[in-house]
Amino acid sequence: MKRKIRNIVLIAVVALTVGYIYSQNGKQKEKQEQYIFRLAEVHSAEYPTTKANEYFAKLVEERTEGRIKIKVYADGVLGEEIDVIEGLQYGGIDFARISIAPIAEYVEEMNSLMLPYLYADGEHMWRVLTSPLGEKMLESVNAAGLVGLAWYDAGARSYYLNTPIDGIEDLKGKKIRVQTSSLMFAMCEELGATPKSMPESRINQGVIEKTIDGAENNISTYEAFGHYESCKYYLLDEHTRIPEMIVASDITMKKLSEEDQEIIKQCGVEAGEYERVLWNQAEQAAIHRLEEKGVIFITPSEEMKQEARVKNEDLYNEFAGKYKAIIDQIQEMK
Repeated sequence: MKRKIRNIVLIAVVALTVGYIYSQNGKQKEKQEQYIFRLAEVHSAEYPTTKANEYFAKLVEERTEGRIKIKVYADGVLGEEIDVIEGLQYGGIDFARISIAPIAEYVEEMNSLMLPYLYADGEHMWRVLTSPLGEKMLESVNAAGLVGLAWYDAGARSYYLNTPIDGIEDLKGKKIRVQTSSLMFAMCEELGATPKSMPESRINQGVIEKTIDGAENNISTYEAFGHYESCKYYLLDEHTRIPEMIVASDITMKKLSEEDQEIIKQCGVEAGEYERVLWNQAEQAAIHRLEEKGVIFITPSEEMKQEARVKNEDLYNEFAGKYKAIIDQIQEMK
């Protein structure tokens, strides 16, 4: 009888031990689950945002001890930004660096952050983006199936043409490539120009074929895509400052534990801070190189800027009338 009891106890102990080992192995297996994700970027490997993306991927891999790897696909190999957003929404793409202009087609309130002549300067914009309002706007992309991780700088956008230009009034009658955004199209039309849509990589060819007379973008992109080869007259009107985001697919994030999601969000914030430094350095260096290549920078007078600002006032009501409170908050931070 005693032997039978000892055997029962032994079996119970063995069962408990095996159960414990199985449980621990299960936890270990879950903890060591590996992921390989894709991050979309339209710019080249040497562009500031691409370098910041690589930094983000490096931080994530280090802090998850190699469990989460992110491969950055540069040069637009995963598509233009509007296509990438769709990829993020259905989970075909995991992360991306995206301008808020195409995001505004899904999240209307984003228009309130990129209205013409909204910011006094770059510092004003960053006071907005790093405020509680900026955090709220970052979170607003959840409505489009995205998770906003951090803000990226993209400088100020200005117009450039293939013919001499003295001021904003010279844009009248010109065909200008702009971002795929209803607001950007309307802004161009207010100045008497005809907006056109095409990939950034096609702008030089578009000028050669006379499909367009010029485009508008920040200085770094202007240089990176070689647009100075066809448009050497760059008007520093700085009509818009359109911040960018590093975002994740909501589908991708839901695959991860809360701990891993927090790691990714923190890495995104640090990558955003790193990108701002890279951007400032790259922009100053680009201006110097472009001047050496014969680019002519034209600075419009404050009177010309004010005239353009007045022409675009109607757009505030048309595209952000419902968000007057947001615009007022932005103006108060000047």
